[in-house]
Amino acid sequence: MEHTSGANDPVWVATLPFSKFPKFSKLTKDIVTDVLVVGTGITGISTAYELVEQGRKVTLIDSRNVLSGETARTSGHLSVQALQTI
Repeated sequence: MEHTSGANDPVWVATLPFSKFPKFSKLTKDIVTDVLVVGTGITGISTAYELVEQGRKVTLIDSRNVLSGETARTSGHLSVQALQTI
């Protein structure tokens, strides 16, 4: 697993070490899914969660471990603005 430098770990890494993050096996067979989300950072996981809540069958993939990319190296601000229909 690639680790952060540790200089500026975000709260999710500081409160839960990488060794406690879930581990998943490689996808080794064809599957059927409604939505494929590529990337297991905070945005990918949040997107997958919202889609599952809407009843979609979601597959979440990444080339590395969960939360090991940019999400593991930043504590940047992520916000969502709801769209209002007229």
